[in-house]
Formats: sequence, structure tokens, C-alpha cells
Amino acid sequence: MAPPHALRKSTHTTASQTTTRQGAQQSRMQVIEEVDECDDEVETEESQGTTDVALEQLMTKMVDNERKRYASQKKGVGKAYNANRATVEKAINTVFDEHEEYA
Repeated sequence: MAPPHALRKSTHTTASQTTTRQGAQQSRMQVIEEVDECDDEVETEESQGTTDVALEQLMTKMVDNERKRYASQKKGVGKAYNANRATVEKAINTVFDEHEEYA
């Protein structure tokens, strides 16, 4: 013999219950976001408030090294440009000289 059928309760909620649940969820999410924002501000202030001499020296060294690299690259580009310019100038003069000889 089969077991008797149990009556099912409706799991559908009314529109007002759904609205109330969503409102509570949204307010919880808003509170969590506000707490996260406050934590971020505190961390930022703490990290910016440090006056570490070693950090300042490291930053100064990094900036100086970057300036040296830039100057070195600029110098290398200048040398390459001058060498190529001289080669092109020589080639152009050669072409004009040959053209004058044939004319």
C-alpha cells in the first residue's frame, strides 16, 4: 500500500513580503559597503602617514637611476641618429656626384 499524500504548503510569497525582504537585503549590503569604505580610508591614511627614512632614500635612488637610464638612452639615440645621418648624407652626395658625371 502506498503512503498517504502529504499536503504541500505554498512557498510563494506575496508582493509585500518580497519587497520587505529585498529592502532588508539592500540595507544590509549598504551597511557592509559603508564599513568597507571606512576601512579603506583608515588604511590609506596609515600608509600615507609613514615617514620612513629608508623609504625616502629608496625613492630618491629610484628617481636618480631613472634619470641616468633616460640620459643614457638619449645619448645612445643621439649617436645612432648622427651615424645614420652621416651615412645618408654621404649616399645622397654620391648619387648627385654620379648624376653630374653622366650629365
